[in-house]
Amino acid sequence: MSEKILFISYVFPPTGGAGIQRTVKLVKYFHKLGWQPFVLTAKNPSVPVFDYEIQKDVPESVKIFKSISIEPPYALKRRLWSKTVAKKDTNDEASQPEKKNGLKQFIVNKIKLLTHVLMMPDPQRGWNFFTLIKAKQIIKKYRIKYVFISAPPFSSLLIVEGLSKTGAKVVADFRDEWTEFYLKSYDFHQRDEYTKNKIIAMEATVIKSAALVTMATQSFVYNYQKKYKSYAGKIKLLTNGFDVDDFSGYKSNKKSQKFTITYTGTIFNVTTARYLLEVIEELILSGKLPKNKIQLNFVGRVTDEEEEFFTKFKYPEVLNKTGYLSHKESIGYLYDSDLLVVIVDDLDGSDRIIAAKVFEYINTEIPILALVPENGEIAKIVNKTKTGIVVSNRNNDEISKTLLKFSNNSIKINPDRKEIDQYSRKEISQNLINYLNDL
Repeated sequence: MSEKILFISYVFPPTGGAGIQRTVKLVKYFHKLGWQPFVLTAKNPSVPVFDYEIQKDVPESVKIFKSISIEPPYALKRRLWSKTVAKKDTNDEASQPEKKNGLKQFIVNKIKLLTHVLMMPDPQRGWNFFTLIKAKQIIKKYRIKYVFISAPPFSSLLIVEGLSKTGAKVVADFRDEWTEFYLKSYDFHQRDEYTKNKIIAMEATVIKSAALVTMATQSFVYNYQKKYKSYAGKIKLLTNGFDVDDFSGYKSNKKSQKFTITYTGTIFNVTTARYLLEVIEELILSGKLPKNKIQLNFVGRVTDEEEEFFTKFKYPEVLNKTGYLSHKESIGYLYDSDLLVVIVDDLDGSDRIIAAKVFEYINTEIPILALVPENGEIAKIVNKTKTGIVVSNRNNDEISKTLLKFSNNSIKINPDRKEIDQYSRKEISQNLINYLNDL
């Protein structure tokens, strides 16, 4: 009789974005490897994008349950949160209104605090109440032995403690670091001291309650093993990867004579393209890279904060901003490129990140320009698989030199297929099965 596992994820098809890939592919390959997966997701997720194509990855026999989330629509939620997050670069002049309008500012501050408390640790907190009830019903009815809860949103992990009391072995899956990165670098998560300390305590409870904690990079694992020494033995590596089925029928299909550079995914503060745009603008202006010989594809969303760098760019005719596309369409853009770009800016903790797109990039064997921390996790993968060149995102001079070398075909790569293949989704799913069997 096959083992049963319940996957709980706020984001799941038809929700789009990179975050859904991890859970969808685990469900797909657990099914192929003889397990019986179940899924519990949000009935009304407050998200910016949808991808109906990826639903085809979910086997028809998989039972999918949904629970309602009590939260505002994405646009309203984003606007509300942006008005209540702490500002990092305040000055004396900016603080004057508090002195002039003491009562008014006092009321505003209390509203901000209340907003943060109600949305602690994130705006998706409204999904937890009904999800915990539903999950307990599913576990009892189908006699489920294992539960896998993937985050972010990290509020999803707050039900780990409650579900662990059912007798099921509960896995807390961190696609990103919670208090070690999100709390510091994402505007949805920047907090006052009171709520920050409360969230740190929440994370500690999750680590303590989970039977297993999985993390997306080795640096995350080391960092959390050091932070939670008493529970270090149950904190394990579970990387993202690529699904070979997604690339079936694709091959290098370069049609344009232009030097084509492609970035896939969202552009926001952590993945800012401002420096890349500055370099390309300068190369065109100096005549080193004629504008009629280059095309720059950005396949994905660009946040409002980052849009200004595109607006200021002097040569919009070389830009192709597609907006959000399905996963299948984005892979097509990879194979119509001369160079693939991944960006992670130099921020506190960003060296520990591996953008999920990296695994798909390396599988294509198309050259990669990794604008990332030079000693970070992405750099290690690119160097180990011999699939590209690593340059710090803010090193404009080196970016310029490297782009020119790629455009002149003076950089040749020799990908290591054996190293690449260890990141297949099937291998990663088997790794998780091995962890569960060890429990």
